[in-house]
Amino acid sequence: MTNNLSDPCASDGYFHIPDSWRDDPLLAKLEGQRIRFAGAGLRKCVYERDGGKCHYCEEPVALEKFQADHVVPFSKGGLTILSNLVCACVRCNLAKGNVSYEQFVAELAERGLEWRNEVARKQANWFADQRRLAYGY
Repeated sequence: MTNNLSDPCASDGYFHIPDSWRDDPLLAKLEGQRIRFAGAGLRKCVYERDGGKCHYCEEPVALEKFQADHVVPFSKGGLTILSNLVCACVRCNLAKGNVSYEQFVAELAERGLEWRNEVARKQANWFADQRRLAYGY
């Protein structure tokens, strides 16, 4: 299946380069690579399908602030396609990290939202530390 540019929800999760771009060696390398981030159209499809609520905690989340979370993590071979993405709030997505959907849902059911908040805080602090180390601020 190829990407149907008129339907952002129909992505197959891979880059497909138009023939007219294949002469450019940098662009040609993208052909067949997995797409990491959902584009605006696909994000909107995920948001609308999930009713603007976090799939994990069911809290409402604004379109501008939600994160399209991979059910099967990208790092474990998951594709950036509608059937593998769910609407997630920042805290749930940070807490989930790259564990499987089943693992996270079970952990969340067992430990609750306070556990999720603590894990998300630790992850956010780690990312902030990495930015400070990389950029000096």
